[in-house]
Amino acid sequence: ILLDPETLYDLLFKHQIECAEFVPVVLRNLIHSFKNTSKNLAFMKVLICASDKWYGEDFTDFKHYCNAETQLINSYGLTEATIDSTYFCEQDVSFSPDQVIPIGKPFANTTCFILDRYMNPVPIGIPGELYIGGDGLARGYINQPRLTAEKYISHPFSKQPGARLYKTGDRARYSADGTIEFLGRVDLQLIIGALIIEPHQLQ
Repeated sequence: ILLDPETLYDLLFKHQIECAEFVPVVLRNLIHSFKNTSKNLAFMKVLICASDKWYGEDFTDFKHYCNAETQLINSYGLTEATIDSTYFCEQDVSFSPDQVIPIGKPFANTTCFILDRYMNPVPIGIPGELYIGGDGLARGYINQPRLTAEKYISHPFSKQPGARLYKTGDRARYSADGTIEFLGRVDLQLIIGALIIEPHQLQ
């Protein structure tokens, strides 16, 4: 029922769901169905939007249909790092309509590094590739040792034996306050809705 906004809303409202996580296309579709109605999400305490980019226009729309205490969170992560690695949860901010919502800062058991092609940390404001470390990393890809070795690399900044970083393939940069901004892919991977397409797999 995720792409059936009326049915989805009825479910949320009937059970007074206080916390939910949606991909942007689902939440955007749900919010747009509220136009010219009295429907809202004021009963929700935590509303998480994750798995794809969303924008300042969405942030304004989503906040409009929540209450002042609802925490609107942008969560970022990958399956290879057990889904969620960073989050953005600032409420009293404003964005231009086409501005991509930041992916924030890492969770307490997670580390993030933005590195250049030589594996050096990049300065604030300079794009690089995002690497993830910490307790959430998966062991690797089942029956794919070559891909595991390519994506899960030895941690160059850790003295802990066996520490690794996951090479996300995502471009990012730090803002002045240390918040991470997602900029897109360093390769040809496509995200359509919640589907991830690797072009090399189609060959």
